[in-house]
This record gives sequence, structure tokens and C-alpha cells, in this order.
Amino acid sequence: MHANAPAKDREANRSRFDKFLKVGKEVSSPLDFSGLLGPMGRTAESIARAEACLVREEDRLRYGLLWFVQAHPLDTAAFGDMEVGDVRGAIEKWERKDTASTLQNRVVVALAMADYAGALGLAEVLYGQHAAELCQLLRLDGRYGEEALRKALANVLLEDVGGKALMAAPLSAPWRDEFGAGVVEPLLAELRAMVATASRARERGSREALHAGRKLAKEAPPKLEELKAILGKRDARYEAIADKLGQEVLQCSIDYFNEAEGEGRADNALQLLRSAKGMVVGRMARDRVRENEAILEKMKKQEAVRVEMDTFMASVVALGACYSLIGFTAALERAILAFLKMKRVLGKSEVAEYGTVLQRVVLNGIIDFFNNDIYSPVNDVQVLCSAIPLTHKSFVISVLDFFDDWERGSDLFTHWIIQTELIREAASVGTRRYTRTVFKTPSTSRPKEKLSSTSSKPTPSKPTPSKPTPSKPSKPQARKSESPVSKPVSTQKKDSESGERSGIIAIVVILALIILLRFSQCS
Repeated sequence: MHANAPAKDREANRSRFDKFLKVGKEVSSPLDFSGLLGPMGRTAESIARAEACLVREEDRLRYGLLWFVQAHPLDTAAFGDMEVGDVRGAIEKWERKDTASTLQNRVVVALAMADYAGALGLAEVLYGQHAAELCQLLRLDGRYGEEALRKALANVLLEDVGGKALMAAPLSAPWRDEFGAGVVEPLLAELRAMVATASRARERGSREALHAGRKLAKEAPPKLEELKAILGKRDARYEAIADKLGQEVLQCSIDYFNEAEGEGRADNALQLLRSAKGMVVGRMARDRVRENEAILEKMKKQEAVRVEMDTFMASVVALGACYSLIGFTAALERAILAFLKMKRVLGKSEVAEYGTVLQRVVLNGIIDFFNNDIYSPVNDVQVLCSAIPLTHKSFVISVLDFFDDWERGSDLFTHWIIQTELIREAASVGTRRYTRTVFKTPSTSRPKEKLSSTSSKPTPSKPTPSKPTPSKPSKPQARKSESPVSKPVSTQKKDSESGERSGIIAIVVILALIILLRFSQCS
């Protein structure tokens, strides 16, 4: 039926529908326009619901604005085209004259075709010029003006179509205001509630702060984009809520970084911060995010430096505690890899001191191998000589060769040259006793840096390598009941000692073989 049909016609039509439904027949009407509107699918329940929606006048207005009326000869001709599926022909007939009925019917067709801009443009003309006539057609007792009619249509479209689809159309300012009022406030309220939820959650600890920030960064942007489509980027309401959302995500990242432990905290915080960076609009909010991003980037680098320094120093300490060839070899490999990784993080110029520390420990380790075995007893020199693999000798030389080209501090430079020359000589012709350098583990502990909205510049502390005084090789001593104590001696042999030289060389050769034998047993 048409929206302006008399009540008695509506009752007669309802009775006809009921009779058809009772015998199980399909209910149809010439005004179903299934080609435009699709199948109706009437049931007794749907008919009863529709009838109930036409009792109150405000409901008759609401649904009357969305249906066809017949009040002009052009309407009759156009409906004939509609019944055969010629929608374009019907529109052309209605376009011949603007009346309350022809405009209303064009509005309904445009809405059915999802042409919201066209429909609302026609409705603006209809309500502005034919409001009284339209109310009369719809058999409304009250008199509704242009604003009331526009608001009534806006409300029903917001409910049935949704504000997002409507606001995507190129609408005039009055319609944008109508739809905005029904869309903007609910969106703003929802976004404010999301901020409040995240704020409460981050107070419960670092894990909750990270989770709340990630959730807000994921769920807020789509709604923020919807709001921007309605209001525009320069609207004060959009800017205010966008900055509030972004700064809440930023605060979640700050709270998480300051409270969390572990190597990945800087990456997680930066990920959140960059989400906040994509939300904020205002200059002050953007400046705050950029400032914290710079601080966090710096702290991330410092954290990486601290981790690599701690790893390196731990490997150096482990290397210094090795007293077997197998353990020393494995620890040396780990220490070198840790040093090279730290070098990539810090740069060549920043790791020279750490290289000196590593070389000092390596030199001490090799000296310890020689000194610990120098007084071992020897019973069968010939058997001992045949049992020592040459690879143990070459291992010591290869380690020294590996480090020879490394830079080292002045405190180790001379000592390295003197001691390595003596070690090379011992590895090839015999052994003698050497003086060990002093090594102290540099401290790398430092308080954990915290992120704030103000700039901070924590500087990672560097270990200070020890500065031993270059020592001279000592003369081998006869083994006593107590542990031997090394005594520094001059490398220049006096003429008066020439008589003892042959005996010393023989002892040194035997002791070198003992050391290499122990190396072979360890391996």
C-alpha cells in the first residue's frame, strides 16, 4: 500500500494477507517492487509487527518518510513502470515536476539504491518547500516543519544505515550536522571510556601497562578514523580526543619501560610510542612524543651496550678462571665472539680498552699453564717426548699470533712483547717461569635508566683495565715443599752464568714436554 492510503484500505489489505497466510499461499502486492527492494518474505508475525508500528503518529512519520505516496497523475504512470521493473522510466516521469509526492517517491527510490547524497539533496528541497503538503499526504495531525522532518529522517537513517556510510557521502552542512550529532557523541564517549580503562590498567604494573597500551593502540584508530571522517582533522573535538588517546598510549609505554626488566623492554616501549605518534594531532602532543622517542632510542642503544658489556665481561671472567686446555679454548672462543659483537655495537674506537682487558687475561692464562706445570717430575724423557702432539705447541703460538695485530693499551704493550717472546721461545725449545699480570674484573653495574617526558642522558660506564708494571721473566727454582713464588729476573744473561745455561735449557725442555703432555690429556 501507499503511505497515504486510507485506514480502511489498510484494514482491507491486512485481512486479505491474513487469508492468504492461513491457507499457506505466498503473499504479494503490486507495490512490492521486488526488482528494487528484494523479496518481502511476509509472515503473520512480520505483518503484526508492521501494523503495531503505525499506531503512534511519530511512528507513522518515521516510516512514512521511507515509503511511496500517490497523489499525482505522474505517480500513477511511474508506478506502472516500477511494477515491470523499469525504475529509470519511473524516475524520468517523476522528474518532470517537483511536487510533494514526486519528490517523496524519488527520495525513497534513491535511498533504496543507496544514493544517500541524492536522496538527502531531494529531501532538503522537499522539506524546505513542501513540508506542510507532505504532512497532509502522510495523514499526520501535527504540523512538522523543515527541521523536524530532517531530524526524523536523520534518526531513522542512522539506525538503519549507520553514520559511517552516511557521512562518507558528500552531504550538505545541515545533514552533516544532523548525522554528526547522532554519531559524534557516542564515538567520543566510547573513546573517552577506552582512555579511562587503559589508564586504570597501567597502574597495576608493567605487564598490564604494555597490554593496555597495545589494546588501545589496536582498537582506537578505526574509531578515530571514523570520527575524523565526520568532523574533519581540524575540528577541535577530533584533535582533543586524538591527542588524549595518543598521550595515553605514550604513558603506557613510559610506565612499561620504567618498570619492566629484560632486554626487549626498549623495543616494546618504542613500538607503543610509535603507535602514539600516529594518533596525536596537536603540536604540543607531537613534540612530547618526539622528545620521548629520542630519549627512548638513546636508552635502547645504551641498554644494548650494557648488555653486550656485561656479556663480554662475564666471558672474560670465565676465561680467567680456566685451568685446562679444553676449557680455555672454549672460553676464549666465547670471549672473542662477545668482544666482536660489542665492537659492532660500540664501534672500533670505543672498544680498545676492552681489547686490552681480553689480551691481558689471555696472556695470564697462557702463563698460568706454563707456571703450574714447571715443577712436574720427569722420569722418562724419551717416552715423554714421543707422547706430546705438536698441535699443542702450535695452539699456544696460534693464540699469540691471533692477538699480535690487536691494538692494546700502553700499560700492556711492553709487557706483551716481552712475555710473548719468552713464551714463543719456551714453546719451541723449553720452558721458563713468567710473571703473571694483575687482572681485576671491571664493574659494569649501573642503575637502570628510566624514561620520562624530559630529556635524560645516562652514559654507560666503562671498565677501567688494570695497569700492571711490565715484569721480567724469572729464573726457574727447584721445587720445594711449599708452592713456588716467582721472582723477577733480568732477561740479560751474565757471562758468569754461562756454565749453568746448558743445565737450565735441559730442565726447560723437559718441563715443556710435561706441559704439553698435560694439554694432550685434557683434550
